[in-house]
Amino acid sequence: MLKLRSFLVMMTLSVLLASQAMAQITSSNLRGAVVSSDGSPISEASVEILHVPSSTVARTTTGETGQFFQSGLRVGGPYQLTVSGSGYETTIFENLFLEPGNQDPVRVELASVGEVTDRVMVTGTRMVEAAEWNSGVGSVYSAQDMRDSATGGERDLIAVLLQDPLATSDGTGQLSVAGVNPRFNGLAIDGALQQDDFGLSDNTYATARSPINIDTVESISLVASDYSVQASGFTGGLVNVVTKSGGNDWEGNFYYAMKNDSMIGDKYGDRTFDPGEVDEKEYGFVVSGPVIKDKLFVLLSYDEYDTGAPYDFSNSDAVNGREAGFFDALGAVIQDV
Repeated sequence: MLKLRSFLVMMTLSVLLASQAMAQITSSNLRGAVVSSDGSPISEASVEILHVPSSTVARTTTGETGQFFQSGLRVGGPYQLTVSGSGYETTIFENLFLEPGNQDPVRVELASVGEVTDRVMVTGTRMVEAAEWNSGVGSVYSAQDMRDSATGGERDLIAVLLQDPLATSDGTGQLSVAGVNPRFNGLAIDGALQQDDFGLSDNTYATARSPINIDTVESISLVASDYSVQASGFTGGLVNVVTKSGGNDWEGNFYYAMKNDSMIGDKYGDRTFDPGEVDEKEYGFVVSGPVIKDKLFVLLSYDEYDTGAPYDFSNSDAVNGREAGFFDALGAVIQDV
């Protein structure tokens, strides 16, 4: 009988700093430029970045060249970006979602007061310019991407990453990136590396299954070859996981999944197949919300996986004989020494 439990509690202050234990990326940065209608830079413009779920706000101003930069932002969103300047109309951008690390720079054009009588807002996405801000080859998936993924019912992080063309898998916990042995991969959860340091496991996890509930993940990224000095501790691919935190609204979910041998077929073609005894159960819940509104939040997660299968004792005598022979030979060598 195998029973795995995971219990996770995370609390987040309204002022979030970019924690980078083991130099992995756990927060977002946003930079850009504010210009007038003729392209001239606007200095001292106010830039307000509002994280809508938690109502936390980061504020900055533009420099002489109209540039602004804000780090330490929570991954995900949605965000609302408000830009204003003396003598200019205020411009608001909504439904912005941030990935870990640097984003593509934004360009905000402000119209002079009275210059525009009717305003039409057009939103869209642009193509990423030639490897702009890209420090390697890989993919990034948000919490919504994970919910939309066809993972075959598996609550496994690696099943989500298989959308990347460089990722292949032979089963739960198995991940090969660009053909590299899974032992060389790195797994970082909120900046802390979690892989098997002794190389005893043949998968990417240090455990037999995912060490974290997939419902607590805000973003997961896969990097096949990272050229940034911020990434370390791996020679294959890097799986970087950033977890969620709470917001100003209480929310949560509960799940239960099970599988037994009656759900497995026993025939293929004209042949029969005996799946043996199978009994698996997985269940858990996630709850998040505010401790102090707009300031302190909590996320609580519980996850349990049970599986049971009979042990085959038919070859136990042979196994014990081999073990006894090995230790007898080892004792003889020690005596000779």
